[in-house]
Amino acid sequence: MEEASFIDLVQKVAQDIQCDPLKLLLAKSKVHGLKSFQDLFSYIWSLDESHKYLDPKLILSEKSDKKANMHRQTGNAHFGRRDLHQALTCYNMAIINSPHPVIKRPSKEAQDASGVTYDVSEQGKFQSLAVGYSNRSAVLYDLGMYQYCIEDINMAFMYGYPKEFGAKLNERKENCLAHLLKEKEKESAQQSPEESSADDIVEYLAALKVSEPFLKSRVNISKKVRICNVPNKGKGLVATGYLKPGEIIGIEAAYCLGIDPDKRYLYCSYCVKKCVFLLPCPDCTEVVFCSEECRSKSLAGDHWLECKILPTLMALELTKRNLAIKMLKICNYSEFCDLIENLRKEELAYNQHLATNAPMSFKISSDFRAVYHLCTNKDRSSFEFLFLQCQISFVLMKLLLQSERFFVDDNGDPVEPDLRAILRTGAVLLANAIKLHFNPYQIFDLKMREPVASGVFPALSFINHSCYPNMRHYTIGRDLIMRAIRPVAVGEELTIAYTEEFHKQARVNRMKLCEKYHFTCSCEACVKEWPLLPRIPTMRFKCLSCKELLPGSLRLCSKCQKSTENRGVAILRRYKEEVDEVIKSTFETSSLETFMCRDRKFPKRSFPFLCNAIELIYKHVDMPSQHALFLQDMLFKCFEDGC
Repeated sequence: MEEASFIDLVQKVAQDIQCDPLKLLLAKSKVHGLKSFQDLFSYIWSLDESHKYLDPKLILSEKSDKKANMHRQTGNAHFGRRDLHQALTCYNMAIINSPHPVIKRPSKEAQDASGVTYDVSEQGKFQSLAVGYSNRSAVLYDLGMYQYCIEDINMAFMYGYPKEFGAKLNERKENCLAHLLKEKEKESAQQSPEESSADDIVEYLAALKVSEPFLKSRVNISKKVRICNVPNKGKGLVATGYLKPGEIIGIEAAYCLGIDPDKRYLYCSYCVKKCVFLLPCPDCTEVVFCSEECRSKSLAGDHWLECKILPTLMALELTKRNLAIKMLKICNYSEFCDLIENLRKEELAYNQHLATNAPMSFKISSDFRAVYHLCTNKDRSSFEFLFLQCQISFVLMKLLLQSERFFVDDNGDPVEPDLRAILRTGAVLLANAIKLHFNPYQIFDLKMREPVASGVFPALSFINHSCYPNMRHYTIGRDLIMRAIRPVAVGEELTIAYTEEFHKQARVNRMKLCEKYHFTCSCEACVKEWPLLPRIPTMRFKCLSCKELLPGSLRLCSKCQKSTENRGVAILRRYKEEVDEVIKSTFETSSLETFMCRDRKFPKRSFPFLCNAIELIYKHVDMPSQHALFLQDMLFKCFEDGC
């Protein structure tokens, strides 16, 4: 069973149920007829087939000196050939697979601590870990990463590197300090007081202070935005004030996130920073961290719950489902039990007060309440989808029981949960599993321009879809930033594109992708069937009074007969020529895609011009417009470049 994938196990359940037509009919009627998630989970928990096939045994990570030595020897061979990057990868794997001293789980109060405490009384037990850090320090030295090299040397000695062989490490450390001193002197001589290497948005994030005490992590939503009921869509965000192109409407740190399986040794599991100087989890071999601070916070929070489960999820090919467990990061059942009843009671009030001036903390926050109230679309989902999610939640519950890290008492000791506790927790796991289909955002490495993780952002998950969106988002580490890409009027809904935007993909293909979210898009682009980019006009001016297209002369509106002389025909024509010239000179080619693929950045001085140009073009030009779409893509590139 340990070697079978989850799909293999599910197929066995399906075969047993399908053999009996009455049992299959009962399953369909149950899944569609049951109203609550607890009823659904109770049904899957009651099935004999579930306990027969969906009961995987916990696979524990196997850290061993043998594995560590194997990776280290391969690293030595690469290092001897001066293949430094391959050597670094092998030494990293040696450190990850080395036996590690136990780190006691930090308390909640210690989550902001800069480090954790270790029991290294038996130093000889961790010599493979010490040698791994020693070997890696040699690679980091040759790569010129002197500060990281010093930290590795300190780690080597801390974990018991033999002092009689430490002279070479001490010499390397002294050389690193000398290099760092020279670099500091060189930087001081070259840097002028006016220069700044930090991106504006990074500085903003660093300086951001949360003024509302109910927020436990960084969430900052513009005061020009409120949540309300949107016709035919449910919950959504609507502008209460005029939003300019480029304006930030929300910054939110991930409630929880999971690194993609193929990137798990490259990025910090907590902050999503690219790891060179990586630190391993003391218990599992599936995640890495970039610093002691990130490791401490993660162990005090969501990784504590998933740590023992990850190897099994890897074997079952269910790794991305670990977010359903990480969403329970209130940490243990006693806290969960106190909270869940209140959440259920307020669920009705939550829906009743959705369109009122209820406190924002009730609707948007970074605690479990916001996650609990996320959309599930359960009533619109098919039997096959719901039944699959039930089976996923069943497996997650089985693994959670075996991990002995959720059902614990106030001292952290495992307790045996009763059936009521299992069903109550399983219902939330089921809801979480379904929410993961509709609410997470991908987290990107902006430099590599590729997704590396998925995260849950409760506040910004309220933004609905449009094929003609007025918002775009990007990530910096754990933070999701949402910004206006074009002017947004008071009362207009904020939207992003769940699929490709209208000018990049045919409507029939967009509609197929929207089926995943159980809706049909009725945005302006879909209703009016706007064409793909090659067939979109460049610029067509409109009358400011009646919005009718103007004739080529731009002087007199053919519909309302009002003169347009007062807005300056010559200025408009010159403005059109200026936009044309900017697009040509910026791209140096006729293709936006060619420019976007180049390893270059927009100059920061172009940002205010683009914002003003987009604002003016939406005032004077009829949509859709090629120029407007080009400018919006250029503006988004500015966002990613730190403008």
